[in-house]
Amino acid sequence: MHRLAVLRPLCGCARRRRISGSDIEGAEPLVTQLEASERYQEAVAEWVLGERPETADAVLALTEFVGVIAADKLVGDALREVGPVSEEKDALHQIIAFEAIGEWLSGPAQREWLDRRQAAYGPSGMAPQETRVAEATPITAAQLAELRALAEALAADNSAPLPAGDAGLIEAERRHRESRRRCHALYDQFNINPEAEDEIIIAIIDPTEDALLNIRREDRACRAGRRHGQASASHGR
Repeated sequence: MHRLAVLRPLCGCARRRRISGSDIEGAEPLVTQLEASERYQEAVAEWVLGERPETADAVLALTEFVGVIAADKLVGDALREVGPVSEEKDALHQIIAFEAIGEWLSGPAQREWLDRRQAAYGPSGMAPQETRVAEATPITAAQLAELRALAEALAADNSAPLPAGDAGLIEAERRHRESRRRCHALYDQFNINPEAEDEIIIAIIDPTEDALLNIRREDRACRAGRRHGQASASHGR
């Protein structure tokens, strides 16, 4: 993962060394701008688009990667240089990285929140008044109908047609984050019991969120297939 923080500036170095017409004394052999860009895109496909971070070190590397993109774009704008990928792809890579970082951090954050609740209220993590409210105010038929209508509206928003290309991937990421936010808000708004959760949240909303995630998974698989094909072709030559 840390290779990304090296490969991104390498693309700029290749451009500047090529523009200067001479190599830098003591530097590694000069690579072409195309080769540097290809190395960078292969690393992004493998480490950003192809995997989810599982360790704190991987999350730190993703954070560095996002910072390197921002810094390189500032330098590129100042020198009027074009980056190794389009601005749309840069934006997509940053969005995916941020989403992965947030997803990883949500685990420790939720555990810390639950630990504090359990330390204060015991194993259930619920305050006495919260337990009484949950037991005393089950969801009504009218509330269940309203919850269903809101869930169906959210599912319809998730299922709306997406733009083509990278814009579609960016929009799918945005919709998934917004859907999670709206779904969490439903739990705050309604006293959702297990039956309502199964019948409405899991049955109506979850499949559309899974479909949004599958768009990115399919893109990853497609990119991996292209990399495998390119590697096979290179070995064949």
